[in-house]
Amino acid sequence: MSSQSILVRLGAIADAIIEARATVEAGGGVDLTAMEGAVEDVCGDVTQEIEPEDRAEIAGRLQAIVTDLDELAAALTRQQQRLSESEGLDAAARRAYGDGGDPDTGGGNA
Repeated sequence: MSSQSILVRLGAIADAIIEARATVEAGGGVDLTAMEGAVEDVCGDVTQEIEPEDRAEIAGRLQAIVTDLDELAAALTRQQQRLSESEGLDAAARRAYGDGGDPDTGGGNA
């Protein structure tokens, strides 16, 4: 596996992480399954013989990916907190006001 190929794949992984973080910050959901496989594959290749002149660049890209993953994890944590707070507010409203259903169909507090 060439160092250039590894660098290209690391760039694609970094782009996917940034895109996932933007999606999460916009309130969307993400599936990281494909990214997990791509990371496993490239990490396996990185452990093979790498040209000495490319080691520093690959190490820098890997460090940047770790930073991007930390930022994605923080965005996911914030999203989970918002969802938990929202669910808590929804449950409190249902307790205070009933289930909000139509009284003619058996819902609500009528």
